[in-house]
Amino acid sequence: MLLALAILFAPLQEIPVAAPITHNGVRPAVAATIAGIASFTHWPQPQAPVRVCLAGVTQVAERDFAGVSIDDQPVAVTRIDRPAALASTRCSILYIGRMPVAVAQRLLWTGYGRAILTIAEDDPECRGGAMFCLRIEPATVRFALNLDAISRGAVKVDPRVLRLTRGVH
Repeated sequence: MLLALAILFAPLQEIPVAAPITHNGVRPAVAATIAGIASFTHWPQPQAPVRVCLAGVTQVAERDFAGVSIDDQPVAVTRIDRPAALASTRCSILYIGRMPVAVAQRLLWTGYGRAILTIAEDDPECRGGAMFCLRIEPATVRFALNLDAISRGAVKVDPRVLRLTRGVH
């Protein structure tokens, strides 16, 4: 009920939590933000390893996840280039970078009904259908959430994420 009310009155909220961009650059901050978002996510089945699938041109690469764990599980990173690959790679997280909108939409549609957390990098208004959207700023990486996409997803996002949105306009 609470989630339904939140969806009605706040379909898109920016979370005022940010990963700082340090002298190491934006890539580690993006990887840390993805891991942070995933730490609020509950899959129907345990994820070991947590498989991050990168699609399109992304600000983050496979090597940026070295040493990263999510809920004490190792992270495995795979690049995918087409919607059919999404099914065969058993993605836990689909991270969509810059790509044609139609291709991104097909990837998201392929993931509907599956236990996949979706995060977009190139959707500043977070209207493309991903659950979360990164906003890469000069000094930080912030993210917005799409409550409609979260409510339709097969993964559950911890309600504490909703509490983080309080006070944001």
